[in-house]
Amino acid sequence: MPRFQFSIFIPIAVAAIFAAATAFAQSDTQGVEFKFGSQGLTEVDFATGETISRNGLGNYGDWLIKADLIRYNKNAGTVVAVGNVILTRQNIRLIADQVDLKIAESFARIENFRVGNGQGFVEGSLLEGDPNNFAFENAQFHPGEPGTFLFKAKAERIALIDQKEFELDGVGFRLGAVPFPPLPNINYPVDAETNLFDLDLDYSGHIGAVIGTELQLPVSEGLRAGVNLALTTERGILFGPTADYLYESDDYSSRGSLKTGFIDDSLVDTDTDVLNRPIDDERYFVEWQHKQRWDDTASISLFGRYWSDSEMTRDFYEDSFDDMEDPDSYLEANYNGNNWQASLFTRATPNDFQQIVERLPELRFQYFPTKFAKDWSQQGYVSFARLRQQSLTPRLPRWHPNYLDQVRSSSTSDTTNRFDAYYGVNCSTKLRDGVTLSAKAGARATYHDEDQMIIDYGLALNEFGAPVIDINQPLFQNADDFRVLGDIGFDLKTTAIATMEIDSDSWDIDAIRHVFEPVISYRYTPLLEGEKGLGFANPFDLPTVSNYLTPIDIEDRRDTDFLRESHKLRLELRNRIQTRHKEFGSRDLAKFDLGIDYDLDPVTSQTDDFSNVHFDFELDPANWLEVRLFTQYDIDESRFQEINSSIAFTDQGYWRLGVGNQYFRSTTNDLGFEQYIGFGEYFLSDKFKLFGIARYDSPSDTFFEQSFGILQRALGDYAVKYEIRFYDGNRREDDFSIRIGVDLFNE
Repeated sequence: MPRFQFSIFIPIAVAAIFAAATAFAQSDTQGVEFKFGSQGLTEVDFATGETISRNGLGNYGDWLIKADLIRYNKNAGTVVAVGNVILTRQNIRLIADQVDLKIAESFARIENFRVGNGQGFVEGSLLEGDPNNFAFENAQFHPGEPGTFLFKAKAERIALIDQKEFELDGVGFRLGAVPFPPLPNINYPVDAETNLFDLDLDYSGHIGAVIGTELQLPVSEGLRAGVNLALTTERGILFGPTADYLYESDDYSSRGSLKTGFIDDSLVDTDTDVLNRPIDDERYFVEWQHKQRWDDTASISLFGRYWSDSEMTRDFYEDSFDDMEDPDSYLEANYNGNNWQASLFTRATPNDFQQIVERLPELRFQYFPTKFAKDWSQQGYVSFARLRQQSLTPRLPRWHPNYLDQVRSSSTSDTTNRFDAYYGVNCSTKLRDGVTLSAKAGARATYHDEDQMIIDYGLALNEFGAPVIDINQPLFQNADDFRVLGDIGFDLKTTAIATMEIDSDSWDIDAIRHVFEPVISYRYTPLLEGEKGLGFANPFDLPTVSNYLTPIDIEDRRDTDFLRESHKLRLELRNRIQTRHKEFGSRDLAKFDLGIDYDLDPVTSQTDDFSNVHFDFELDPANWLEVRLFTQYDIDESRFQEINSSIAFTDQGYWRLGVGNQYFRSTTNDLGFEQYIGFGEYFLSDKFKLFGIARYDSPSDTFFEQSFGILQRALGDYAVKYEIRFYDGNRREDDFSIRIGVDLFNE
């Protein structure tokens, strides 16, 4: 899939170059006398009062000017250089036929010029004006140096007006041999934060060759609107409006973007979506993002994604699909007080191919922890939510790990109104230096206005005689609409520090400090009101797979409909190995944390005695070594549920090499994955870097992705990326692709 994407910053680039060139006549050099060097023949024209140098050099501050003929009039404050003019200062180099400078007026007129600074290159017939108002005529622009990129642009005229905006006339672009339609005459704000014009050159077997562009023009201050256009050889033309807006003041800001696309895709007849349904040929997407803020008092965030089918952005808007494969649409509004927050949250799906819990809406009042007596604080919240979840076909089989998401009783509705509230108090006391005891008590109440049923499960014994849940045997019991769970417990935290005077220049170690923080937590969560069981049969908010222990405080749990009685102890061992930083504070050499829960009443809680053992390890002893390891170990099954690891070696500026893995197995069945990754890069020079990466799937014995390429530095930390990719396995994309793009050189 050859692909090139570059964002046009022509006005900004040429402004920087011109400002540097005309700095020759800036006020910071006022009072500095223009002087001729010893090179060349110097004479004085007494009739005009000019000093003339032939084939000579001139110095003005830190500027150096060389030309066939240089005429300097001290009284008039002018410099005229004619013939093979070369003007240099630091990284700026300008070559022209003639340069006229009026020092007092900060004015420059440059004919038939070429100028660059390594970040950009501009050539044209005329450059004229002062740093606040200037214009290029018949200019061509190249990012980096000419020939470095396939991209270049030209304009009949580019003018800066009062340091506020650019006027562009007759601007055209070319990507290699491919020309793009010229832009009309437009104005462009100097301080614009987003791109004016995006270009794409793409190829994929199932889409064909693609030439795409996104053009936006200023409509008013802070608002730009335009069009998203892509021409494909296999699928037709994609077209849709776009917009960006930004309004800011001292105490208010509002910004957002809209991007759309529509295509009559007549060749999609054989394709299906994630539900194995045929995809209609009229395909489209609409994505709107909005953020609004009033100081620190109130804020609004909105993200809307409407896709005609689950594969639309995967085919035609890859950046969005890579960011979020399952579209999420929500609106959140917050209002903040001194120690409280009121919020409204709405999540809805306009798409018919995904199943989510919709909140229509959820209103919440949060009272943050606030002291009301010495060592004592209180907190709480009240929320109301209108919840809805649509059932989709096909439904998941009972053995699937997400089967619980699909469990429904024929007597219940997929819509409910839910009330949820919590109140608790906390007392925190310092027993001695490094030892803190915190005790808490509270209660959480949940109410559904629909008739509900409780999900319970049959129990079995594992090989160690411990009870385990059999999710394949759900039992439904009648339940009350109202449930109340208590919350009683304590946290005992100890901090111990040991310091050793160990120094090593090779490892950059200046003494070692070990910080050890063991934490013991106890929680008793009895059912004060309602029926026993695991939760409501209409389980809208359920547990999700996580790399961390479930929050031990019931007020922090989001699986509201799955809360149940529990009685547990939690042990956490947190370790940090640190050394002094050369400039400030300290840096971590190693971190290793361990956590585990022990259920004191597993029969009532219907859980195992022990939770998985969570172990997190990080090692950074020097800048050339990086080690990461995270594991979950299932004690009852005597096996690892999850192992994620990586190790990387780096010789800064020369090479980098590493390997890693991702392994996961479900606790309820044998579903999971086991993948390995290897990567490396080698610097051929300060401008070229080779790189490669390979991803391997063990169960299918497949290298599902291999990527090799070279990065060529062109614009500071940016580079042209030439990449070849090979794919294997069952996937929608072709098994081979080529990409040319712009990336960070130090990625």
